Amino acid sequence: MLSEFLLSFKKDVLLVELKGGEQLALISGERQFTFKNAQPGLKYALESLTKSEVTAAQLKQFVLDKDGFEASLKFTYHLKKLVNSGWICHSLVADRAKIGTVIPVTSHYEFPQLKVAPEGKYILSRFASSQQKQGKITLKSSYSPAEIILDWRGGALISLLSIPQSIDELSAQIPAISQQVIEQFLSLLLGHEMLAEVQANGEIVETFTKNEKRKGANDYKWLIPRYFTSKPTEEEKLSWDEIHKDYDKHIFSVTPDTNLCKAIIHPSVQAPSFDILNSPDIQVLIPGCGSEVYIQNKLLEFCPNIQHIFCTDFSSNAISKAQKNWHNFPENINLKSTQLIFEQADSTKLTEQKPDWKNKFDYVIVVNAVVSDDDLKNRQMIKEFYQVLKPGGKIYGFFPTIYCDLEIAYLDDSKSHWLTDNIINLTDSANYYHKNRYTRQILYTPLRLNRIFQEAGFQRLGFEIFFNDSDFTANNYREKLEIKDLDIVHWQFLVRYEKPEN
Repeated sequence: MLSEFLLSFKKDVLLVELKGGEQLALISGERQFTFKNAQPGLKYALESLTKSEVTAAQLKQFVLDKDGFEASLKFTYHLKKLVNSGWICHSLVADRAKIGTVIPVTSHYEFPQLKVAPEGKYILSRFASSQQKQGKITLKSSYSPAEIILDWRGGALISLLSIPQSIDELSAQIPAISQQVIEQFLSLLLGHEMLAEVQANGEIVETFTKNEKRKGANDYKWLIPRYFTSKPTEEEKLSWDEIHKDYDKHIFSVTPDTNLCKAIIHPSVQAPSFDILNSPDIQVLIPGCGSEVYIQNKLLEFCPNIQHIFCTDFSSNAISKAQKNWHNFPENINLKSTQLIFEQADSTKLTEQKPDWKNKFDYVIVVNAVVSDDDLKNRQMIKEFYQVLKPGGKIYGFFPTIYCDLEIAYLDDSKSHWLTDNIINLTDSANYYHKNRYTRQILYTPLRLNRIFQEAGFQRLGFEIFFNDSDFTANNYREKLEIKDLDIVHWQFLVRYEKPEN
């Protein structure tokens, strides 16, 4: 009989009472879940997850016995939400001792249900690595949404998995571990992208390549796998709305940098052919504009005769704040202008939401707006930018790169932990910028980014490095990241592509 996993909260999750015990709140870093009208069964279940390890069935029974059937149904929903938010650890137990404990490292997590084939052969993923610290073995993978803490038995099994092994072969070498436990252990590794299947012909198939079944995924080269459950669209909108309530606190903006704005709009000294044309026939789109309006102001300063500038963002808060900031902008050169239009829009669905925008724009300007945690979404954005451009239209954009973070991690001793703590992940070209690795941003490497533009149909005009070394941006960046070395500045790619005429 297969063992049921023991559940517990991660160590950084706190349970606190609010309003004299009428409400309960779970707090982890900046995130919080609040339970209103907390009943005794719910309170007991949450306290159990905090203080000990219990099965899901036991938790549901607690709530059923104390709060009733309807409350138990609600608790089942809440428990799934906590698991999917990466707050719950799962422990596999054998002979009353934990052989492995799964600790999520992402806020969009789904406990996998994959199972190994009883007769199949498996080998440790080439992306998996283990390290021993304070008597514990931690197994990680650059493609996994979790880490697994192992005891000596788990350590022995992964050691044997350096070569292809079946369940029977592993059981024969470690008879103290039952075949049922070995099967569960391998399924746990397989579901967390730490185990690869060995085909009859000797070919090794990584789990993420088998699981990549998203629509259109096979149309792209070097697609970065998505190993987590994406937020629903409405939830993602609410998340960005919350960020834009206090933009400066959450986001490092580069658009106040006059040099940066000029480099993308009017680089006449270095490359006059890339200047945006100052003509009443010109229409420009700035997708993912956020709530700042510096680049719009500079665009009208250099191109006052331009016909229209459409500014879009996924967040309604961003759009409303951008409109307010524009009307309050101290250097606003034309407050009564109808040239500037703000609209809420999803950059992955521009032509669906705005069918009349196909082949409409002469220029698309992108400033660090294609950095979602999902590579497929980023690629879809760039395909949409291609669709809204006229033939011969151009896209100019700033794209942050993981190589900047990597270089800083090597040059600044205070940031070397970005490498050891897996904050920088080269395999999925991402930075887990939250201190608890709850969120990732994909920051592209040059070959992959160039390929993405080519797949969308673009032709490259220019691809260069831009140093954000103005006093304002450099000082702001060093302050936010607590970097003291004055020679370290943020840098990114400045790219220019064109939609062919035919």
